[in-house]
Amino acid sequence: MSKPKTYLFHEISSYLPLLEGEDFDALVDDIRQFGQIEPAILFEGKILDGRNRYRACKKLNIELKVREWKPSENTGMTPLQFVISENIMRRHLNTAQKSEVGLLLLEEEEKLAKERRKEISKAIAETQRENGNGKFGKIAESQKKDLTEKLKKLSKGASVDIVAPKVRVATGTLSQAKKIKQVAKEDEKIAEDWEKAKKGESSVGAVYKKVQEKEFINELEIKEPEVKKAIEEKRITVKEAKEVIALPKELKNAVIKPKSKITVKEAKEVAELPEDMIKGVAREEISVEDAKDVAEIPKLELREEAVKILKKQKEQQKLTKDYMVDVGTGKKKPEVKTIDLDMKIINQFTQIYKQVIMKMTVRLADSYPEQTKVRLLKIMKETLIHLQKELKIRGEIIDAAKN
Repeated sequence: MSKPKTYLFHEISSYLPLLEGEDFDALVDDIRQFGQIEPAILFEGKILDGRNRYRACKKLNIELKVREWKPSENTGMTPLQFVISENIMRRHLNTAQKSEVGLLLLEEEEKLAKERRKEISKAIAETQRENGNGKFGKIAESQKKDLTEKLKKLSKGASVDIVAPKVRVATGTLSQAKKIKQVAKEDEKIAEDWEKAKKGESSVGAVYKKVQEKEFINELEIKEPEVKKAIEEKRITVKEAKEVIALPKELKNAVIKPKSKITVKEAKEVAELPEDMIKGVAREEISVEDAKDVAEIPKLELREEAVKILKKQKEQQKLTKDYMVDVGTGKKKPEVKTIDLDMKIINQFTQIYKQVIMKMTVRLADSYPEQTKVRLLKIMKETLIHLQKELKIRGEIIDAAKN
């Protein structure tokens, strides 16, 4: 028995994945039982369509049935278009594989589009010559109509719009795949991700998202290097970076600095508050929650006084905490000068607090809406209770230190 003829695969057919595993075994069994029904298609002496049939026949050691592809058989269809037409419907290709096919067809279509543009330019030049040196405005109406029809026939629309339906993918998906392939030429990681998408381990959209992130980070290198550094050091994500660059400068710097005490989400909330509150939070003079409460006060001078109270309260809390640790552990005993200074801070804080409470209470009666009154009174009450507790603790600590 003579050995079956050997064929090479045409490069046009190489973009389609070969059948593997159970799918290929099923094809072999089918040809074993019923024979090769459809012949493989040759072009330029190589297999254009039917590689899997050829592999199955080779495994079964039988001669491959073939026929030559001729342009006259498929008027207006190129070899590539023929292969796509034959395979796109019968093969179970995922979106990335279809897009890969579409990109080859797109390249061919863009060449044809270039030729069409030449034809359009030629048609325009011929029409102008027929009308002497006249402009389009001087062309007769009948000639305008003829030219319009000619241009419409030559121009079939954007290449991506023509190709996408042929490979059964959305226009946007094919455009994304085109961008991915461009980036993949210089980015090994994107190239690997694209291969995973073709294997069904990822998606076109997921890989395209990585391409967008890469381009965004490259732009940050020039426009926002500190934001890029924050991404690299994992202080913020790429998604958060897009929100950060839209923040007021002071807030942006507060968010991206090492050991930041404000999150991107909090910063976005603060960005909606009055400017003095934005600055206060950015400088860590006031917490985000306090800033949102104080922002309810309509008058700037009262907001400023409220911030002073909160700053003093913060200082008081820190001093109290430090004293409680020091005295409780016996690490060090507060000196008299420190105690005197602390009492001075307490007295000042108490006086300022009383003054602001008085001013705010007077204005509550006439200036604020009912909802704001309730919130402010709640803040005053809670702060006063806290102050009383702190003063009691302070007194006990000072007494312990003196003894």
